[in-house]
Amino acid sequence: MSHDITFHPIAADELQRFVFEVLLDPGIAESRAAEVTEDPEKRRALIELYEQLHGVEQDVILGKEPFATLSLGIAGVAGFLHPYWYVRGAAVSFLAELDEEGFGPFLVSLRTLTPRRYRGVDDKAPGRIRENFAGGGLIEHRKLPGLQQRLIDDDEGSPVGEVFDAESLECLEAAVDYAIAHKCGLIEASELVMPSEDEAFTDIDNLRAWHLGNVDDETNARQA
Repeated sequence: MSHDITFHPIAADELQRFVFEVLLDPGIAESRAAEVTEDPEKRRALIELYEQLHGVEQDVILGKEPFATLSLGIAGVAGFLHPYWYVRGAAVSFLAELDEEGFGPFLVSLRTLTPRRYRGVDDKAPGRIRENFAGGGLIEHRKLPGLQQRLIDDDEGSPVGEVFDAESLECLEAAVDYAIAHKCGLIEASELVMPSEDEAFTDIDNLRAWHLGNVDDETNARQA
């Protein structure tokens, strides 16, 4: 099973303001979307995403949907806030599956950082991408320098070269660099963007990818 993976920077205060506060009070969705973008089409798309997220949240609380589905939607909101990076078939989640001690501690389930109403929800994937159309955990800003170092270390037995080729590693490193510089954490998502099918469930203008030749472009469509 292969995956279309994207890495999404988002700050802790943005998680609260543009995700959890809106889920708690859906009536503010339009005003928060207006803060994110002046583009009418993008604003409508974000409002629709908020509506879908609200429904997913209820299903997650009732145990009808896995928490990873909610995490996927949260990554979608992040894609309206910052540029994000695409790779095929590689993720920090996959590194953690091969080297739990070395990479597992970088990932924390969003459930542990979210409002108390989620505390009883079982995140069966504990912040890992283990299936298609799923969101992973958050790599907190304070942990990113450590991840950055682990990615460049050429220790014997490191799974980095097994999971990431040179191009995909460059994309992850660009996402980490951006997140560190902008005081963000990083969320992984699977199938939020699918270039082969020309589909994206977030702001496509913020997409960065090797095949687009814009890996080093840190321009934010939100500010354009």
